[in-house]
Amino acid sequence: MPFIASPPTPLQKERGEPHQALYWRSGECKAIRKGNWKLCINELSEINSLYNIAEDERKEKNLYNQYPEVVKELEEDLQTWEKQMVKPLWPRVVNYVYKDKLGKQKFAF
Repeated sequence: MPFIASPPTPLQKERGEPHQALYWRSGECKAIRKGNWKLCINELSEINSLYNIAEDERKEKNLYNQYPEVVKELEEDLQTWEKQMVKPLWPRVVNYVYKDKLGKQKFAF
């Protein structure tokens, strides 16, 4: 799904792409959408994913290991963006993750 052109702001003279990339973070999860690519990082579970949204709108095929150059570029962009952000002002309220006897992560409340 392509980005939708936004109407011009008072400082712009023409309509155009609203952003070259969209960024998101919440707790240990963060993501970047740039062009056809969407990279999702989970720092807690270390389960990361990369999707080509143009070819896989439902995000069923994780391409993270198949496109290391795309992952590297998007991770660098995400890190650059994060350096500009304020550190979160509140900690995680509850640590609800633990590992079972086999070392697999489990969630408990």
